[in-house]
Amino acid sequence: MRTKTRRDIPRRTALGVALAFGLPTPLRAQASWPRRPVRIVVPFAPGASNDLITRAAAVGLQAILGVSVVVENRPGAGGTIGAAAVAQSPPDGYTLLIASASLPVTVAVQPVPYNPVRDFQAVRLLAVSPMGISVAGTSPYRTLADVVTAARGTPGGVRYGSAGPGGLNHLAGVLFGLRAGIELEHVPYRGIAPAIIDMLGGRIEMIFPSIASAKNPTLSGEQRLLAVFMAERHPDFPNVPTARELGYDLELASWYGIVGPTGIPRPVVDRLDEALQQVVGTPDMQRFLVGEGAIPGQLGADAFQQLIATDTARWAEIARAGRLQ
Repeated sequence: MRTKTRRDIPRRTALGVALAFGLPTPLRAQASWPRRPVRIVVPFAPGASNDLITRAAAVGLQAILGVSVVVENRPGAGGTIGAAAVAQSPPDGYTLLIASASLPVTVAVQPVPYNPVRDFQAVRLLAVSPMGISVAGTSPYRTLADVVTAARGTPGGVRYGSAGPGGLNHLAGVLFGLRAGIELEHVPYRGIAPAIIDMLGGRIEMIFPSIASAKNPTLSGEQRLLAVFMAERHPDFPNVPTARELGYDLELASWYGIVGPTGIPRPVVDRLDEALQQVVGTPDMQRFLVGEGAIPGQLGADAFQQLIATDTARWAEIARAGRLQ
């Protein structure tokens, strides 16, 4: 299903947005790219953090580039369907992917038709968000100890949902189970949003979300955050303990960034990198990211490419240690 963002904003309106946000107005006469709409593929269902962050960034990017920026959701198979489509696209800068930490995680635990390092060109890191463990606000589990006790009493009886097999919130559950010495049942979905719906409906017990996606539902009472996978407590949730405080050696964070197929001309990569840096640096985008529980990204194309390579190697090692391959 193709989901459109505000791509029909007239050029005059986009120029107004650029001026209002303090962004430079597009100077298309100075460059041959872009000459037509840019498409950003979100490999998960609408409503997840990567979808919301992409849509916020697309509005600012459209204002800078002076062309429409279309956001298209292509969920399925833990994000691999959308990622594979982008990897196989022409490397011209017109088809991009909002990648997350699931990109190097998935390849560590299941066969995929691409290599995160070889087949993608990093453009810019947009945001970083720590992860945690959440249950429904009406759940009988009020602490992490309650979950562990229930799982030990009925191995496989506690179910958790993920955005698909091999994704980061799948692997987070596997790693938590290993650290806690418990067996959890994994229930994969086509995106984290459907998993949340089933959790709220009582069909699964919990999820391992990014704090970015869990923040608003937790503040509203719809969800209950039991622990955060951070070195220190999250400033938005000072009463929620870290997993380490509770005796579990587990720190995990999701990240979100723009990549494209390998082979994009360097001038186009640099143009996109610069434009996204400007978008992330605007006060409106900074407030949006902080409001979503995320930390604005600071890595440009080269440093982001190195992060993807490092994470790919690290998750492959973890997958082998956890016998997930």
